[in-house]
Amino acid sequence: MRILKKILIFAVILAVICFSLSYFKDQIIRYSVESYLTSSLGTKVEMDKFRMDLVSGSMRIAGFKLYNPEGFSPEILLYLPKIEVEFDLTLVPLAHPRLLLRHVDINLDKLLFEKNKEGKSNMDSIKIKFDPKKPVPIDLLNLQIRQVIEKDYRYAKPLVKSYDINLKKSYANIKNMDQLAFLLMVEPLKQAGIKGAEIFGFAALVGSPAALPVAVALSSMGKGKIQQEVAEPASALFDLSLKVLDELGDIKKQDRKSGLIIADIHGAEVIVRLVPEPENKTVIHVSAKKFFLSQHQIASGALYQILEGLSKLEKH
Repeated sequence: MRILKKILIFAVILAVICFSLSYFKDQIIRYSVESYLTSSLGTKVEMDKFRMDLVSGSMRIAGFKLYNPEGFSPEILLYLPKIEVEFDLTLVPLAHPRLLLRHVDINLDKLLFEKNKEGKSNMDSIKIKFDPKKPVPIDLLNLQIRQVIEKDYRYAKPLVKSYDINLKKSYANIKNMDQLAFLLMVEPLKQAGIKGAEIFGFAALVGSPAALPVAVALSSMGKGKIQQEVAEPASALFDLSLKVLDELGDIKKQDRKSGLIIADIHGAEVIVRLVPEPENKTVIHVSAKKFFLSQHQIASGALYQILEGLSKLEKH
C-alpha cells in the first residue's frame, strides 16, 4: 500500500509539473508573439488565449485584438475571435527553424475603418514591417468575414456605418505575413465597397494570393431595416438609445411610452423602436431612409453604437 501511495503521489506531482511547463510555455510564446506583432504593426496587439502543441503541429488562438494606432479612438481595429492553425516545423539547419503553415482558419468578426478629424485613416497609420528574411508561407487559408464598421470623425458629429459582409473565402499559396495582413485588413474593405484608403496600394507591393473557387455566402443587405433582440428591458434601453442617436445626429421626436425615437443622422431619417418582450428582453428595430431610399449602413451603424453602449454599461 505504501508503494502504491508513493506511485500515486509521484504521478500527481509529475502531472502538475507537465501541466505547469505546458502552461508557462504557452504564456511565454503568447507574450512573445504579442510583442513581435505589436512591433511589426506599430500598434497594440493582445490575445485572450494561446495554445501551441508542437507534437501535433497545431496552434489555437482565441480573442485576437489589434487596437487602433495612436491618434485614433482607443477601440479595437481588428477582432479575430478564433484562429486555428496546422503547421510543420523543420529544423534544418537547427539554428534556423523554418515554419510552414499548412492550414489556417480565421474568423474575422469585426474590422473598424476609422477616419480622424484630420481625415487620416487608421489603416494608413498601420506600419506593416515583417522581416522579409523570415517568410512564413501558408498553403491554405480559410477566411470568414462578418462585419465592417466605418467611423468618420471629420464631421461635427461622427458618421457611423456598418456593413454586414458574412463572406467565406479560401486562399492558396500565401507567401508571407505581409500578404496575410493585406487580406485581413484590405479584403473586408473591398467587400464593403469602402475606397480611398492608401493601404490599397499595399497590395501592389506584396502581391495578392490566389483565391480558390469556393461557395461565397453573402447576407442580404436588407432594405434599411434591421433588428436585434437583447436581454435588457426597454425602459433601460430608451435613455441609452436616445443618447447614442443624439451623439450621431439630431433628435426630431421621442416617445418614451411607445419606445420610439426619430433622429436626423447626416441627412437620413433614422427610426428606432424598442419593443418589449417577455423576461425583460427587448427587440430593437432600426430603419433609415434618405430621399425615400433605404440607408442600411446608417441604420446598422446606429444599431452597432447602441449595442456597443450597452456592452460598456454591462462591463461597469
